[in-house]
Amino acid sequence: MVFDRHTLVIPDNTIFHDSYIETTGDVIIGDRCLVQFGIKTEGRIFIGEHVIIDGDLSATGDIRVDIFSRIRGNVESKQNVYLGEKVTVDGNLSVTGDLDVGDSVDVKEGFEAKG
Repeated sequence: MVFDRHTLVIPDNTIFHDSYIETTGDVIIGDRCLVQFGIKTEGRIFIGEHVIIDGDLSATGDIRVDIFSRIRGNVESKQNVYLGEKVTVDGNLSVTGDLDVGDSVDVKEGFEAKG
């Protein structure tokens, strides 16, 4: 399938819970999106610029959050996490791998990085 900025793709076996979306593959969220759920995946999570996520991010793979985005919950990765410039995490940040943080990143409830 060719990438198309005007198409929403929801993979098979994706489950919508009350407060989060659970899937098994990679999750890609484009620029300037509002997602009123948390995201849990066995893959990776890629988040574009100026995105708001109303919940937790949890991934077995890497998590990358681009500039000026806001996560209104916790962020947990079993691999690496990259937070771009001026990203805000309202909860706790937990990283098993490496942590790469841009300028003026705000993590409200602290963090733990083991990489």
